Amino acid sequence: MVLIYVDDLIITGNNNESITQLKENLRQQFPIKDLGQLKYFLGIEMATSSKGLFLNQRKYIEDLLQESGLLHTKPAATPLDSKLKLDSNGKAIDSPSNYQKLVGKLIYLTITRPDIAFPISLVN
Repeated sequence: MVLIYVDDLIITGNNNESITQLKENLRQQFPIKDLGQLKYFLGIEMATSSKGLFLNQRKYIEDLLQESGLLHTKPAATPLDSKLKLDSNGKAIDSPSNYQKLVGKLIYLTITRPDIAFPISLVN
């Protein structure tokens, strides 16, 4: 299987010979760099073990918290109470575009954290 994103490729499969042959065919046509075992791609960290492949977005979350000025806040329990009602009596948002950007990043975070999908749907 080959995943392509702009000018990056992830080549994976259970047949190492086929993977090697594909890389060689690509090398004959294009200048390529093999970065080896996949560790980080599009904000998702990959870790392999004998039990399989594990995905997390720890660095993505830290960068998101740093960018939004919330790095030193206390965590909240999830899942969020499904009966919670949000109101509009709070402080007005300084920049709607920054808020939209933050919500978009939180939606992307649900790739590895489906437990936060409901709270994010409330702020979307």
